[in-house]
Amino acid sequence: LESHDGEVNAVAYDFLGNVLASGGNDKTVRLWDARRLQQLHVFADSTSSVARLAFSLSGELLLAGCNDGVVQIYNCGALRRRVHALTGHTEKVWGVACLMDCKTVASGSHDRTLRWWDLGTNGKCFRTTLCHSACNDLAVVGSSDLMVSAHVDRQLRFWDTRAHQLAESIEDAHEHQVTSVCVSPDSSTVLSTGRDGVLKQFDLRTYKP
Repeated sequence: LESHDGEVNAVAYDFLGNVLASGGNDKTVRLWDARRLQQLHVFADSTSSVARLAFSLSGELLLAGCNDGVVQIYNCGALRRRVHALTGHTEKVWGVACLMDCKTVASGSHDRTLRWWDLGTNGKCFRTTLCHSACNDLAVVGSSDLMVSAHVDRQLRFWDTRAHQLAESIEDAHEHQVTSVCVSPDSSTVLSTGRDGVLKQFDLRTYKP
């Protein structure tokens, strides 16, 4: 697909696999019909390049983490417009996730914090959690109250999404910084990638490879 004017930094499918979103250095987020490979819509509201994308479980909301520290929230349903611009991070946002309630958003930044946002109160940040290392990615673990984050200090950290606190961590998950994470469909394993050029799979029951 010829899409963005410049590098494409992020792609994400909705949970049904019908819609593909892409974000890039041209400061746009684009929606695509994943089957027909046709462009559906262009969001051009970002003030910076787009680094990460994530859909809500319903597919109605799309989260975009941007290099200016803003989290853009787009309605991909009938509205097809930006509905929130979440500000507060002081460095680029490379991790975004929408929790199961489709109202709570988590973001991870290179400012070494996680922020928790309530979309029901117009996107208010209700908690900031120190994570002690720049965050490169976030992923929710299925329907559980668990979220995993990937960090520059080579760690994977697991967060209780109700208490907004650290629940577990894997030190030296990679030889260099951990760049991305994803969770298996059955929520039994986490797959991580690192600057060491290695893919690693961890069992979520034991937190071991």
